Amino acid sequence: MGKNKLKTYALSVVVVTIWGVIGYQIYSALNPSEEELGVPQVPLSFNTETVTERDTFSIQNNYRDPFLGKLPDNKQPVRTVQTQRPAKTEDTVVFPNIKYKGMVQNAEGGETVFAISINGIESILGAGQSYQDVQLISGKPQEILISFKGKRKTLRK
Repeated sequence: MGKNKLKTYALSVVVVTIWGVIGYQIYSALNPSEEELGVPQVPLSFNTETVTERDTFSIQNNYRDPFLGKLPDNKQPVRTVQTQRPAKTEDTVVFPNIKYKGMVQNAEGGETVFAISINGIESILGAGQSYQDVQLISGKPQEILISFKGKRKTLRK
């Protein structure tokens, strides 16, 4: 009778251990640990390299024709293929997000100011005034002329 109790206790320990492992796997699957993901740093500006030299190569077809089994005639000219990469000649100016909101004029026909939004920040400018490197050159009720880093642009309402 002592042997049967010893086997029973040993088997019950094995069964409890197996059920414990199964329970732990179920618990860890339902409650995963949260890992923080890092935010990658993206450079704010992108400069391309200018290439001025041409990439040239030639194709020489002096191999045996796989269908006819003979070498090609020397009468065919050797083809030279040249590829040219476009060279960037001038820097492009990227305008900020600018929206023309409207015009306000003095009742007596005097000073005229224009409401514009630059990158979501609204400002009121008169002709010749500037804000965040954006200069208001002139304006009408339906459109304005602005300048940013030497480049001009007309915005409509």
